[in-house]
Amino acid sequence: MGWFRYLLGFLLVHLTLAAIRMSQPKILLPFHPRHETNFTLEATDGCFLWSSSRPDLVRIDPLEPFSIKNGEKCSLHANVIAHTKQSLRASATVYARDVLTGQSVRCDVIIDKIQTIEIVYTTTRLYLEDAPELFKLRAHDQHGSTFSSIEHFSYEWRLLNAAIVDDQSVKKSTSTTLDATKVIRILRLTDSSYEMSETVRNLESHGSLSYEILLEGLRTGSAFVQAEIIDNDLYHGIRTKPVRLSVSANVQFYPSTDVYLLPYSRLAFRLYQIKRQESTDITDLPSTRILYEVKLINNDAGYLDDQTLCCSHLDFDIFIDNNIFQYQGIIPSNEHTNQSCALLIFKPLKIGSTNIRVNLKKSNLQQTIQLSAYENLHINRNQLLLTTKSRYTLQLSHGPTHIHDQESLKYDITPIDHHVEFKQDSTNPYLLHIKCVKPIQHGQYHITKQNLVSKQNLCPIQSTISIDITCQSTIHSLSFEPILNSQCPLSNRDYIITYFDEILPVKIIAYNENQIPFDNFTSLKLDCSIKSNEDLADLRLNNPLEIIPKQKPGKILLQCSIDKIEQQIEIEFISNIQLLNSVKLIYINESLSPLEISGGSGYFKFQTNELATNPLIHLIITEDNPRLVYIKPLNFGHTTLMIIDQCLPSSKKKLDVIISDIDHLKIFGRSRLELNTTSLIYVQAMDIDGNLFNLTNIYHLINIVIEQSRKPTILFIEYEPKSNIDHQTIAYRIHTLDIGRTNLRLHTIHIKSNLIEFEVYEKLRIEPRELNVLPLSTIQLKIIGGSQLSGTTIEWLTNDTNIVDLETNNIFKTKHIGHAVIHAKSIGIDPLLGESVVYGEDFCSINVVQIHSIRLHIPTTEVLPNKFVPLTVLPYDHKKNPIVITDVFLHSLIFTWSLTNTHLAQFRPIIGNISSYTRTFVTNIETLNTGRVTIDVRLSTNSKNLNKLLLKSSHEISNSIELNILEPFYLNHFDETRTILLGPNSRLNLYHIPNDITLELLSSSKNIHFDTETKTLVTDQNQHGEAVLYMKYRGIKQEKKSLSSSIVGAYLVQVKPIHYILLQSYLPQETSALFSSIPVDYKLPLTVSYHDELGRRFDATSISLNTYSYRHDMISTNSNNTQTYEIVSLKNGSNILVFDGGLQNLRAYLPVQSNSGFVLPKTSISPLKQTYYIGDIVCFESNLNNDENNKDRWTGDDGMYVDSKYGIGQMIIDGERHLHLKIDGQTITSERFNVQVPNEIKLYKGTNDFLYDGEEGMKK
Repeated sequence: MGWFRYLLGFLLVHLTLAAIRMSQPKILLPFHPRHETNFTLEATDGCFLWSSSRPDLVRIDPLEPFSIKNGEKCSLHANVIAHTKQSLRASATVYARDVLTGQSVRCDVIIDKIQTIEIVYTTTRLYLEDAPELFKLRAHDQHGSTFSSIEHFSYEWRLLNAAIVDDQSVKKSTSTTLDATKVIRILRLTDSSYEMSETVRNLESHGSLSYEILLEGLRTGSAFVQAEIIDNDLYHGIRTKPVRLSVSANVQFYPSTDVYLLPYSRLAFRLYQIKRQESTDITDLPSTRILYEVKLINNDAGYLDDQTLCCSHLDFDIFIDNNIFQYQGIIPSNEHTNQSCALLIFKPLKIGSTNIRVNLKKSNLQQTIQLSAYENLHINRNQLLLTTKSRYTLQLSHGPTHIHDQESLKYDITPIDHHVEFKQDSTNPYLLHIKCVKPIQHGQYHITKQNLVSKQNLCPIQSTISIDITCQSTIHSLSFEPILNSQCPLSNRDYIITYFDEILPVKIIAYNENQIPFDNFTSLKLDCSIKSNEDLADLRLNNPLEIIPKQKPGKILLQCSIDKIEQQIEIEFISNIQLLNSVKLIYINESLSPLEISGGSGYFKFQTNELATNPLIHLIITEDNPRLVYIKPLNFGHTTLMIIDQCLPSSKKKLDVIISDIDHLKIFGRSRLELNTTSLIYVQAMDIDGNLFNLTNIYHLINIVIEQSRKPTILFIEYEPKSNIDHQTIAYRIHTLDIGRTNLRLHTIHIKSNLIEFEVYEKLRIEPRELNVLPLSTIQLKIIGGSQLSGTTIEWLTNDTNIVDLETNNIFKTKHIGHAVIHAKSIGIDPLLGESVVYGEDFCSINVVQIHSIRLHIPTTEVLPNKFVPLTVLPYDHKKNPIVITDVFLHSLIFTWSLTNTHLAQFRPIIGNISSYTRTFVTNIETLNTGRVTIDVRLSTNSKNLNKLLLKSSHEISNSIELNILEPFYLNHFDETRTILLGPNSRLNLYHIPNDITLELLSSSKNIHFDTETKTLVTDQNQHGEAVLYMKYRGIKQEKKSLSSSIVGAYLVQVKPIHYILLQSYLPQETSALFSSIPVDYKLPLTVSYHDELGRRFDATSISLNTYSYRHDMISTNSNNTQTYEIVSLKNGSNILVFDGGLQNLRAYLPVQSNSGFVLPKTSISPLKQTYYIGDIVCFESNLNNDENNKDRWTGDDGMYVDSKYGIGQMIIDGERHLHLKIDGQTITSERFNVQVPNEIKLYKGTNDFLYDGEEGMKK
């Protein structure tokens, strides 16, 4: 029994579960971002609690009636609402749980977008005055699934005319189309007794249409209905396909039941129309025969006799729109044989169409018909000449056409044979396609057109026309016919002129043996190509041919052939008419002014707008050159000349012609020129409005003269016609003759140009061109030449800033080992040209190297005692190339000098009494006694880093040399020979010659001369020579007797080459002791002397000594003569001054270590040196050693007070102030600084450079 109870319980539960069900297991709802769509679900056989698995997508609203079961509120119905905001397809599950059994049922809810909609209907046939039919919409997603509810959307229902809708497309409406709204009417459900949902009722109450509508037929006809969702966002443009509806009358036969007849019996049928449940007999109405056609489906059982109607006795009204036709009357029913009940007769009066309306009196029946009076059938060609297999489309017109049969229009062709095929066009019935199949000569064919029989055209009419067709297999000749609108006077048919930028269509015409052109010969193979200058144009094989130019002037040869029959034509592409200027300015005194025309065909005609009574110009056209026209000026004024190309009509050019006098001259070109070069300047002549004259034509009339202000002239200027830019701009060639500036002016008979300044400058170059230098060297390159006028700048560049770095302007500093190039370019705005011009450029090659070895250079190894000889250390790189001596030799290299015997010689610094100059690379040695001495020098640096950077070797570099000090030249106890030492090409003036002493020169060579008048010894260019200069006493002159003169002295005059230059500067001991270096602005005296190989000093030389420095911004030199110089340091730092005599051995070096004599302190107000304020008290300091015994050392100008001994100054007046430091009563150095008026006062905390309170950090 236990198993039975278990089985019984199982069956009860199963039956309970089987009884619970959901009204819809799955629903599909449409998505909309603004409207919520819903659907009502129902669960049966229980009371349910409703829930959603995705409340963010689907919301559940339980609906009444509600019940209370097991203490819970439950219902059978719930509203499922889709309110998602995402347009993606989504799904959720709705659960209904029975509160009694706990069992649940589910419904899957899918939310997706609508893709298509369609109209759902029961029938597409509507009856007049019958009940309306219900039409609904159904929507589908992208998978074709049907949406469960779409009633929340508004829809637009449209009625479309049946004549303009063809299932898939819309055609253009015709004037006779019946309006669809007069055939069918749309009704709302609220206007009927149909049941509807509250959602539909709400939509219609707000003036919208829902997814359900009613359609009612108004009159017979057809129309289309279409619906579309009203939504501008998501569902814009979603509409149904049009559905065709027809409206007809509800007509029935009487009797309407099955009829059984005996053989040869008759039965009369009547035709009734049903309206509003009422029937009307319409059998005998005239309109019935027009609107309805009655026939038997099967004639085996009997036949239908419809000749029982007659309406000729009825009274009609005839209305005619125009006078094309004339009404003649009506034919009685017993006089006609067609099926109509009456026949109206109209007579055509002229060609045209009219509308005729017939009204049946005492009735609302009427009918309108269009009648046409036609012309005979016409074709565009009555004869055709074709090649076999070619086609031609014949154009037909007129004939017996009728508005109701245009689309069924057909032609009958006779005779039908196998030579020619005829085919009517399927889209245009007026086109007839003809194809030649076989050769035929003059075949005659007849084309007949007949309109069709219809209810409104019971009397069809036909028209016939004939055509002659010839078909041939070959052609006889070819010709070209360009399609070009021109009146070109060219008579050569094998030559065409056309535009170079427009496509040229060319028709190819074929002829038969009678020179009759073929209408079509495309069945034959046509070969066409461009045979010359193919880069000028492309060929497009259309009909006609198209020559596509590539916008280049030139000629091509077009060749075409068919079956070995060839023809060719030359085509020239011509550019448009072009003139040099749009304005032609003519000089009033000019006889004939040429006008050159470029472009165009050369066949021109000319038009002017001037009056014939007072012409301004006269045109002279040359026969041999049509592109050259001469204009003869007649009067002052302005006119317009129009040039028209006869062969290319669209090519026109307008020229403004002005006859005037010259107002001013314009010159342009370069005004800054390099010496020994040539340049061009250009001249233009203008009228008062700035228009240009043709100078080449009037050059000899106006007589241009060029004047230069400088004499002798530095420019040679000549007219150069070959360099003229154009006829309005002539060229002058300028040859530079000498350096300098000059003013240039051009003038004609009455006009002068502006005064223009010209400059001729030397070619720009950098000196030196190549340098071998050490790292850390500062170099200032020198620019020679280039323009010297204001506005010119020098641009300096280096190709490798890792090797050489530009500090300022032309100062470079070497950094690392390597090679670099320094480039200099002179740039400025040329005043005449008005543009930036490069006046010159040059480069310098910089090799940054290390010292590999040194050589101690001494100009002689044998010298007399008590002589001075310079010693110089010359450095070399690893390739034994000399290294240029720069400032690095002073601040980074140390030279240690030593002698083997200081009794024989001593080192003497060039600038005597300054100890710091004893460790430089150059010094002097003074010989004291006879003997041999060895001179040694060692090179080192201040640090290991410098040693690694500057020296190739890590060890000390040294070199030595031996000097032989000779014994003095004398005999016994006599002095040595008194010698006058002269250099080549030198002069020596002799002074202090007593009156009774005469000088006489005795010379075995001719290179030494003595001028007795000026008492001057003169040498020529010979390097060697000797002479003796005697001093003779003339004696006392007595009566008739004189004593002979005697030699009282003699001098050896020697001419020798200079062996070396010696530099010496001696300062007083007490002054030099103050100097650790040369003060800035201090004038250092320097003597320069010249010596031979024994150390003897020359008495006269002709050396041109040149001084230079690689930092000429730091030092200046001046000399009263060739032996005394003043050296002035301009800036702090190290510098090398080189004295160069033009030969390698005639070179001397002066090392200069300079430093300012002042230390300018900062003030408590300004952190900047050289800027002070009124009231400041400044304690000035000097770098020079202080001499406590020296008073009145400091002086200043009136704007400041300075303590003369201690250098304490107070600033009194603003402006530039000057401070001076004196030693030994002379100003050694000076300094400038600015004094300003304070505009702001600030209180600073802490110490300052002047006064403090003794406790740091306290603020007073």
